[in-house]
Amino acid sequence: MKLFTAQQRAKLLVNGRRREVDGSYDPFPVAHLFLINNWRWLISDVCPEDPDKAYALVDIGNAPELGYVSLSELGSIQYGAFSVERDLAFVAKKSMSAYLEEWDSAYWAKRSAAKRSAAT
Repeated sequence: MKLFTAQQRAKLLVNGRRREVDGSYDPFPVAHLFLINNWRWLISDVCPEDPDKAYALVDIGNAPELGYVSLSELGSIQYGAFSVERDLAFVAKKSMSAYLEEWDSAYWAKRSAAKRSAAT
């Protein structure tokens, strides 16, 4: 499966151009990618000079974080017989920073619950 449709690619590039001129730009994500082991990426834009470099919210089991990822590396990740896929039903409902806040809260809530469980 391709990571993005042609329409998503175009939107990623538009968002990347806007980020170049406005570093505080906080777009809605364009695509949600995932791997069967619960790793996930929300992709909002690509660098116009290097379309392999994408800005993403990354959650691979540690505290979620915003940063740049290599799309070619994402496309090459294998987990057994599974590879990174695009969530075909994903519709962004908020900005990248709002998703970061949501995912970060969920991460710390899980850690807290695990510590309480381990203590009993």
